[in-house]
Amino acid sequence: MREEEGVRSLFWSGRFEQALLRALMEVERQGIIASGPLDARQVLLLVLLEYLDFRHPDLDWRKVAPALAHWLESASIRQSFRDTRPG
Repeated sequence: MREEEGVRSLFWSGRFEQALLRALMEVERQGIIASGPLDARQVLLLVLLEYLDFRHPDLDWRKVAPALAHWLESASIRQSFRDTRPG
């Protein structure tokens, strides 16, 4: 139970962040970014990574998943992604 509504628990926030980082390492290990033509999984991954940068700028996910970070840089410059990026 929370002491006050709207107050974040440092314990649960930390667990969330660690689970997220482990998941990103697993995605990197599975090689989803290495597949051929762009597929739905890669589009969803790109959206997720940009969401993390937007909503959780202090989460340093690039250190634990450097290949994903490199892939994001190259994939996000695609014209289709630039044209559909929110304003």
